[in-house]
Amino acid sequence: VTGILTDGVDGLMANPGDVEDYMNRLGSLLRDSARSAAIAAAASRTVAGRFSLDRVFQDFEAVFESVRAR
Repeated sequence: VTGILTDGVDGLMANPGDVEDYMNRLGSLLRDSARSAAIAAAASRTVAGRFSLDRVFQDFEAVFESVRAR
């Protein structure tokens, strides 16, 4: 999904419906454990930063404040 992951940083993006591309990207992670670990660590940081309860509550509060201000 565009905007949530950065290809090669905190995830890998395959072409939609392209099983061969998906398998190639998955295989690249299986062959390179250091890269796999780096992507997994970055993904964990991304999820914690974007989807933690504190962040979700802050985003909801901002929406409520915006609606209330109208």
